[in-house]
Amino acid sequence: MTVFAFVGSRLVLRVDGSGLRLPTLDELVEAVGTHVVAQGRVPGTVRGPDGPLRAIGLPDDVEVPDDFRLDGLRVAYGSLRLGDFRAAGAARQWVEWQRAGGGRCCRSTRAAEGWGGLPPRTHPPMPRSSRSRTLLVCLGAIAASPVTTHGQAPGALPLSQQLSNATRAMALGDAYAMESGHADALFYHPALLVDAGGIGLEIQRWGPAASAAAASAAFSWLGGGVGIGLRTLQYGAAAGASCTAVGCPPPPGGPAPGGQDHLFVLGETPVSERIATFGYARDFLSGTTLGAAVDFVDQRVGGVRQSVVLVDLSLAREVGSVTLGLTVADIGEKPIAGGDTAPGRVHFGVGGYGRQLGPLDLGFAARVGVDDEDLVYGGGLEIGYWPVQGRTFVARVGFQDVPDGSEALPLTTGFAFQGDDITLEWAFRPFGEGAEDGGSHRLALRWR
Repeated sequence: MTVFAFVGSRLVLRVDGSGLRLPTLDELVEAVGTHVVAQGRVPGTVRGPDGPLRAIGLPDDVEVPDDFRLDGLRVAYGSLRLGDFRAAGAARQWVEWQRAGGGRCCRSTRAAEGWGGLPPRTHPPMPRSSRSRTLLVCLGAIAASPVTTHGQAPGALPLSQQLSNATRAMALGDAYAMESGHADALFYHPALLVDAGGIGLEIQRWGPAASAAAASAAFSWLGGGVGIGLRTLQYGAAAGASCTAVGCPPPPGGPAPGGQDHLFVLGETPVSERIATFGYARDFLSGTTLGAAVDFVDQRVGGVRQSVVLVDLSLAREVGSVTLGLTVADIGEKPIAGGDTAPGRVHFGVGGYGRQLGPLDLGFAARVGVDDEDLVYGGGLEIGYWPVQGRTFVARVGFQDVPDGSEALPLTTGFAFQGDDITLEWAFRPFGEGAEDGGSHRLALRWR
């Protein structure tokens, strides 16, 4: 039996000639010993491309022989099949959740009988007071996405924060248009709410079983700008781990969003997120604005629900014809099993619009940031043409980073029509040939 074994967050690989592969259980036992492997096994299985596989979390100080190697998942990406790489990400997430306290949940009868010829482990009885907590951690592991290429810790949700939250931004490589004056600045750079106004409604689809929607509004109040927003996301996802214990819920859902494989592992446990956001910004000093937003996150994983509060802090400033923004986002404890309160994202944006080239108006937007430990970036250009006053047509094109394991392509595109006080927007990000769907579409309707 082939296994996924981890020393910390590094995957154990077997050197095979000039290449690398996953080790078998017998090879791992011979390399580190039966007792070490037995102590590191976790309940349940991970869905691999050729069937279910076991996951093992070895001690951080374990030493492996010369014919084995320890690699981070991003390094191991080039050595594994795509299906094995995805399953390895799910396995690491599963192992880390067990280390965080989920190791006693969803225990199968195999754990009592031993598996693969290894001796069984015994556990002290679990106190009643901790059962609800461990059940929450267990279901979080089943439904969590393996954010392996972004280096996120287990439970680093909500996933809505990792996706595009504005149609115009999605068309520009998820770089926010800093001069837009729209209420959806609340989701990117709350400091821009000083000049924001209007109402916006948006929807995005990844096929028949996964969708996201957003609504936002902004207005002036108390010498500054106020923003109110609501975002929803629903999909069926699993970390690839199966719970074999009596009483574990059956998987009743549908597929996760296609093309977002670095965030989602296709699965069946239904997941939904609701995020209500309130933000405020006002001028500070000359030409500089400060803003803050509070996210009230409600997340449901199967039959489990958890609510948390996250905070975003933002700074913006106009420099000549462009606007700069810096935002530290997702400060606070993450659901469902996340205990880390450090910021989840830090991103810097720059953009401008209105430079004329004959009958055309030109604009650009760019972003760079750190998502946990990984660099993210994107940008795009837009060209506006208004044949008559009050009727403007805008074409957009952009690019953004593509994490290892994602089937999304770096290209983004979009189109908008602005008529008097109403704006219609469309954005599209295509997926590669391996994805079930050709791409993801997002639509927006705005009133000013």
